[in-house]
Amino acid sequence: MSMTFKAALAIRVKEAMGTAAMRERENQLMTILLAELKQEPALMLLEGNHLERLGIVSFYAPGEHHNLIVRLLDERFGIQTRGGCSCAGTYGHILFGIGQGTSHRITDMIDAGDLSEKPGWVRVSLHPTMTDDEVRYIGQGIVAVVRNLAAWGKDHRFDKNTGEYLPPGNPAAVDLLSRFRVVTPLASRHDRGHRIAVDVGGTKILAVREGTEGPSGPFAASHRVATEAQRGGESIFETLCSAVEAVLPREGWGTVPSALAVCVPGIVDPATGTVMDCSNLPGWNRFDLARRLRGRFGVPVVVENDARAACWAEATTGAGSGVANLVFVTLSTGIGAGFVIDGRLYRGTRGVAGELGETKDDAGSPIEWRGAGPALERLFGVPAETLRRRFDEGDPQALLAFEHLVTVCGRLLANVGTLIDPELIVIGGGLAQLGPWLLDALQERVRTEAYSLARSVRLVPARWSTEAGVRGLLSLLDGSEKTTS
Repeated sequence: MSMTFKAALAIRVKEAMGTAAMRERENQLMTILLAELKQEPALMLLEGNHLERLGIVSFYAPGEHHNLIVRLLDERFGIQTRGGCSCAGTYGHILFGIGQGTSHRITDMIDAGDLSEKPGWVRVSLHPTMTDDEVRYIGQGIVAVVRNLAAWGKDHRFDKNTGEYLPPGNPAAVDLLSRFRVVTPLASRHDRGHRIAVDVGGTKILAVREGTEGPSGPFAASHRVATEAQRGGESIFETLCSAVEAVLPREGWGTVPSALAVCVPGIVDPATGTVMDCSNLPGWNRFDLARRLRGRFGVPVVVENDARAACWAEATTGAGSGVANLVFVTLSTGIGAGFVIDGRLYRGTRGVAGELGETKDDAGSPIEWRGAGPALERLFGVPAETLRRRFDEGDPQALLAFEHLVTVCGRLLANVGTLIDPELIVIGGGLAQLGPWLLDALQERVRTEAYSLARSVRLVPARWSTEAGVRGLLSLLDGSEKTTS
C-alpha cells in the first residue's frame, strides 16, 4: 500500500470521527493506560499527572536502558514503541538532572562512536481507534517488561555503536519462536485466543480453557488439582501456574494464555488485583496475585472474589440472565454473596461487598458460624449431606437442624431483600443442592420477614454449580462488565 494511499485513509478516518471525538477518545484511552502504568512504582512517567494531552506517554525505568525496554516489548508482546530523546535534548537534561560536565562527557563519548551512556526514555503512542482492551494490554505489557528486565534481558547484548540491544550471536539466525515466549495479542471478540479461568479454593483448584461457544459452552480443556493449602502461599501459587499450563494446547503457536482470570475465596483489592484477606489460603494475605501472574505469563490478568465471579456467571449466562438487579448467595461451608445493581457488578470501595457470612448475629458471632453447613453438624450432629434423608425419617435432630437453618438463612435473605431490593435472589452452593424442599421454606420466610414490597423478591436455584466461578470469570474477560462503588 503506497504512503499516499495510507495518508488518504488516515485523513478519511479523521474526517469520519471528527477532531472532538478523537480528543475525547484519546483522553479515555490515556486514563486507562496511566492507571495500568501507575501500578509499577519502578516505572517513571513523564508528566504522568496530566490527562489532557496528546495520545503519547513517555516513561523510563531508573538504571535501565530505554532500548532494552523497547526490544523486549517488541519481542515479548508485539508492542511497538520508540526509545531515545534526540528531539528533546534540553528537556532531557532537566528530566534526568544532567549537569554541564556530564553532558560534555556523554557528548564526547557519542562523538567517539560510543552510545552506551546516551540517555533516553520510551515513548508509546495511542490511536483513538484502539479498543480499551488493546490499551490495557499495552499497559500490562509495559509493566511486565519493567518487572522482568533482568530475567528477560540477560541474554541480549548491547551494541555501543548503535545503542541497540540485540539477541546473542547473529540476529538474523536467531530462532525467535524457540528462544522467546511468543505472546498472542489480546484476543478480540472474533479471535479470543486461549482465555483461561481458574477457581482457587481452599481444597481444590479448577482451571479451564474457554471453548468455541464462549462462557456458557463446553470447555476446550479443564484440569482439577488439590490445592494443598497447608504447604503455604508460594506452593499454592506454583500449583495455580501449573494448572494454567495444563489446560493450554501442547503444540503450535499461541501456547500461552491470551488472557487470564482467577477467583479466590477472599477479599480482593478491585484496583490492583491484590488478595488482601484470604483465611482459606495461608500466605495469601496481601498477596499481589495479579502482578505475579502478569510477570509469569505476560498477559492481562483479572482477579476476583469467588462468590462475585459466580454471581456474574448467573447474571450473564445463568438463572439471572437479563435481570438488572439481583443477589447471588452461596450457602455452603460458608456464606458469601455477590450483587448486581443496575446491570453492573458491585464490589464496594474496598472489595468487601458481599461478605454476608461475616455479618454478626445478636451475640456478635458471624452468621455463617450458625447458618453454614458445618454449623448444622456442630450444633445438631447432622451433616448437611444427610439432612434431607434424616428429616424424611423423622429424626428429631434433623427437624431441629432444618428449622434452625431456615430461620437463620431465611432471615438473612429477607434482610438482603430489604436492603438491596433485587428482582431475584439466586441461591447456589452445597446447601442449594437440597432443592425445592429447602428453597420453598426459605422463600416463605422471606415473604414473612422482608419489609413491604421487598417480600415479593423471588428465590431461584442457581444454574451453574461447581463451574460457576470459572464461567463468571470468562464472562468478565469479555470486558462488558462495569463496576460501581
